[in-house]
Amino acid sequence: MATKAKTGVQDRILKAALAIAGEEGWASAGLSAVAARAKVPVSELRRHFRDTDAIADAWFRVGLDAMLAPPPRGFSRRPAAARLEILMRRWFDALAPHRRVTAEMLSAKLWIFHPHHYVPMVFNLSRLIQWLRDLAGLDAEGLRKQIGLDMHPVGMGPGIGPQMPNRIRRSGNGRAIQGIGKNVAHVGFRRSSGLWSPD
Repeated sequence: MATKAKTGVQDRILKAALAIAGEEGWASAGLSAVAARAKVPVSELRRHFRDTDAIADAWFRVGLDAMLAPPPRGFSRRPAAARLEILMRRWFDALAPHRRVTAEMLSAKLWIFHPHHYVPMVFNLSRLIQWLRDLAGLDAEGLRKQIGLDMHPVGMGPGIGPQMPNRIRRSGNGRAIQGIGKNVAHVGFRRSSGLWSPD
């Protein structure tokens, strides 16, 4: 019962944050505003989420849960590229109802002055790629051989990779690295069922 009640509060907080972000942008979803919308004390919100970045992580877990759902019939007999596409489409489709907010969350995570946000995101992306490879039945070498896709350690495309530190150094105010986050989200949603339409 306690676990169910905790999950219920967390869901309410997440929905409140998404509602505010949908109306005013992710930057407006401060902890006090979210607590007021969710009708919980800020102290209660803090017991569930340390900051708004943790709320964003809860939203991205929605995509991961969708990706981990039981596969469709005949999944294992499909070509490797098709298996990978199904899994990635599930992730993007789950987040598509709040695609603009999702892109803003990624951009906020990549703010250059917040290493406590973007450093953990590197590891989360790595775990996501490991899940994709495992669920699609691919090993590291098979992934490249079977579908010709190079998944960089820090992302899933040429926009993010070993050259990222140089981009950070060239950016005086963090706009370049924030743009990387937006581009990753834009490309993904655009490839997913046509659900992404640029603002």
